[in-house]
Amino acid sequence: RRWSTFKWFYRTQVTNKPSFVTTLQNDVTTTLNALRDVPLLAHDFQIIIDAHGNIHQFDLDRVFLGSLYKQDYFQQKFAKNYDGSVGLLERLATWSHGEQQHIHKNMEDGDGKDENNIEDEKMDTTKKSSSERNGKNVLSHFLRNSTSLSCRAVDAVTKMSGTMMLAEENKEEETRETNHDAKLMMVHLVQKIMLSDDDKENDGDGMRNCSIL
Repeated sequence: RRWSTFKWFYRTQVTNKPSFVTTLQNDVTTTLNALRDVPLLAHDFQIIIDAHGNIHQFDLDRVFLGSLYKQDYFQQKFAKNYDGSVGLLERLATWSHGEQQHIHKNMEDGDGKDENNIEDEKMDTTKKSSSERNGKNVLSHFLRNSTSLSCRAVDAVTKMSGTMMLAEENKEEETRETNHDAKLMMVHLVQKIMLSDDDKENDGDGMRNCSIL
């Protein structure tokens, strides 16, 4: 349904289609890089595409807040969310590339090939890239190291996870412990934000020997 909405939006609301497609291509690449760099953004992934092809992300604090971290089956839900988010962006990337070629071809020789057929071909191409995205592999990569963590990062995430569910109406959820794997992924993220790439051995205080129990 959302793909049909996007195609309707492109046909009826976009006035400068060549510029839209070029901008969308660039923003899709940037958004994919952000998602692959911060996989937790896949949780409740939300974007808006404007009439100029710009992609806007919002509610970025969902990486540190949200009920996903308090739910059971975090691993399965993360993998599904990640695969779905990357799949959507890859589909946009494939579509924009094909549409750009279609526009250029029309400019060169006035080819009037039906737009729907063009889109069907691009959808088939998108399916071929599905093997390149795998949330389970991403999860495995982040969970491989549960020791030698920054003590500051562990402490920061522990404090954050203690207040995650205060806004929820269900009082039982407030006391449920944060999922271990979700917490570990958050620690790696906070560690990446707090520490420079060059500081791989410690976090400045010589405290890079903590773990999550």
